[in-house]
Amino acid sequence: MISKQQIKNICNAKDSDIDKYLPHLNNMMDKYEINTPNRRRHFIVQILHESFCLSRCREMYNGDPEEYFKKYDNRKDLGNSFPGDGLKYKGRGLIQITGRFNYSCASIDIFKNSTLIDHPEMLEQPALAVEVSCWFWEVKHLNSLADADEIKAITLKINGGLNGFIGRQSLYSLAKKFIS
Repeated sequence: MISKQQIKNICNAKDSDIDKYLPHLNNMMDKYEINTPNRRRHFIVQILHESFCLSRCREMYNGDPEEYFKKYDNRKDLGNSFPGDGLKYKGRGLIQITGRFNYSCASIDIFKNSTLIDHPEMLEQPALAVEVSCWFWEVKHLNSLADADEIKAITLKINGGLNGFIGRQSLYSLAKKFIS
């Protein structure tokens, strides 16, 4: 189990944000076998970084949202095939899954139907923001990378690059002290 104090020791998260997600984190991490110290450390570090210490579960942008997310419309690598898909399937959840393809796969695995295609905003609800993040962790086989302590490889699979890598490493150093 992860405690409120452990999260506070790793990043400057607000109590209200921790309280919103912590019960779901402990429940879902067990369900998805994020259940060893290394797995917990790496998962917590990545979600804390991606969600700005649990303060956001939706992708941020500058300017007009429709204009900003147009660059993701018709991105075949994301499964976006229609105008507006970029905005509709923007990054959500604590890990910020993105694109029609990921939303569709998550919907089938979690709901056994197209719920998330029809209602993508559901991933902003705390329980689903956590579950979809654990789901993504599982389908990307990140437990095995966490077992091998491969923060760089984990970051690449989550981020597609190494954006914020130094920050993730700093968080991981703290996680090693406080999550055993």
